[in-house]
Amino acid sequence: MSAATAGARIQSLDVIRGFAILGILLANIATFAGPDLSRNFGGAYSVDSLTHLFNQGEIALAAGKFRSSLAILFGYGLYLQFQKAEVAGKAWPETYFRRALLLGVLGFIHGFFIWIGDILFSYAVVSFIAAFMVKSDEKGLLWIIAGVFGLNLLFAGIIGLAAGFSSGSAGSSGIEFYPFRVSDEVAAFAKGTYLDQLKYRGIMWVAMTLFIVLTILPSLLALFSIGILMARRNFLAAPSAHPKLRNGLLWAGLGLGVPLNLIAFVLPHKALSTASIAWEMVCGPLLAVGLVTAIASLVEAGKSGFLGRMFGKVGKIALSNYILQSLLCTTFFYSWGFGYFGKLSRAQEYMVVLGVWAINFIFSELWLRKFDIGPVEWLWRSAVAKKRLPWRATSQLADA
Repeated sequence: MSAATAGARIQSLDVIRGFAILGILLANIATFAGPDLSRNFGGAYSVDSLTHLFNQGEIALAAGKFRSSLAILFGYGLYLQFQKAEVAGKAWPETYFRRALLLGVLGFIHGFFIWIGDILFSYAVVSFIAAFMVKSDEKGLLWIIAGVFGLNLLFAGIIGLAAGFSSGSAGSSGIEFYPFRVSDEVAAFAKGTYLDQLKYRGIMWVAMTLFIVLTILPSLLALFSIGILMARRNFLAAPSAHPKLRNGLLWAGLGLGVPLNLIAFVLPHKALSTASIAWEMVCGPLLAVGLVTAIASLVEAGKSGFLGRMFGKVGKIALSNYILQSLLCTTFFYSWGFGYFGKLSRAQEYMVVLGVWAINFIFSELWLRKFDIGPVEWLWRSAVAKKRLPWRATSQLADA
């Protein structure tokens, strides 16, 4: 049995997971705070120069980075679950399907009843496919990764040509019917009842699911494959044991990924919405590989410091913190709560992000003083195990 299955948590996984869960709010805050969803689907709108700068920053620094980091960790955790099943002599992937199914149910509940931007359902769907890939040879997984990202590069090039990198103050794909109009989203979340929001989310959830299947799901499968390959080598626990791989991933992920992502700062407004898909599919995942490798290297070297410890606590109960972010933001922005939907500037939205981060840190610190497992994690894993799990445990494996 490898170190990855020895029972002790892999510290770097918690730190990376915490970093990604906190960072993903940077990418999500616009959708929490205003009609960003309908804008991305084509609703016409205009922005001032400062708002455009914030939008550029979101694409350059957040889009695709943190969701991709989490996808890599899901693949890593999937392989750890496979190892655990092998040691226990349990059938695979049958033993994993219940876990993935219940994660999908949790994602659906989150996406339909709380917030439309859920990522858990998509990860659960990919998990069903990736569960068959853990026994694939390295060459097969590399072909999947190369094939998906090759197609993504082609698709991104087509998107870039379509966007034309044109200038202008209005962005619209011409979609002007319910529920894709900005006015529809404002009516639901700024003025509507909770039932109005359920209706809107239900329609949009179907549209977004189709969009994800056609565009993002293949990318997630490639990122899961990267995580599986990393887990086979116990890479995130000890990057220094694989210096050539570590240096190569750092060079590609940071040396190439950083300048590619910074290109977003030269994109005009009309190109941003369309080009953001390319960032989600190519530039963001590339940088995510570098970030995951860099953080694991810092943790291994003992240089993650105070922030590393704080990120680690958030990451240890990452699922609970992810749902907590949605509860806090929807309460603050939606009409049934404080009603700030569509009322804040982009700068003010990021002040909300800082406030939510502070609550994530405080919640994690206080909760872990008494418990070893987060409340949402406890519900999920108890359902998977079909029994009431203890809140305290002498050891826990790192989970995706």
